[in-house]
Amino acid sequence: MSSYRRIKLGISSVIENDVMPNFINVLDAELLRQKLTPQFLQLGFQGEHFYRDSDKNTQAYLNHVLTGPPEKFADVVPLFVMLMSVGEVLTVDAYQEFYDKFLLLNKGTYAKQLLAIEQLINDWGKSTSLDQTDTVKKIMLTIEAKANFSWFGFTDENGFPEQGFFVDEVFSVRLLPT
Repeated sequence: MSSYRRIKLGISSVIENDVMPNFINVLDAELLRQKLTPQFLQLGFQGEHFYRDSDKNTQAYLNHVLTGPPEKFADVVPLFVMLMSVGEVLTVDAYQEFYDKFLLLNKGTYAKQLLAIEQLINDWGKSTSLDQTDTVKKIMLTIEAKANFSWFGFTDENGFPEQGFFVDEVFSVRLLPT
């Protein structure tokens, strides 16, 4: 996996600044999991040993956040991706219950987009490429197809814009004096 470049940071008009670090962490972890799990299993390890101990807390966390569902679709996506990433830690019934809850959020209006994101991630897992740029762009455009001012970086904020990629619209960032 030496040619896989981890996403370190991002800025977006679609995802709130306080949600972005969690979104990046969850998405990057799931993209890596999609590539590493098959190799892990081929080495003879058990699937449940692939996860961190803290992943066992995901069921309680999802129960908590889904009691008062997020208001915006962009806030739902990292939670849905989180469910994908720890699916094997949950029982089949618990996974299916959460999966159905996500598809029924906001009276089912998010279902088509969530299924599209799930397919993009699954397709990424089956591809031979280790460049996640196109997949991340498509996921972001599934979240918001118009005026998507988002950038993801592979280094730190000093790498903007060369050490990352724009999703749709190119933009600049100007720091305001404090």
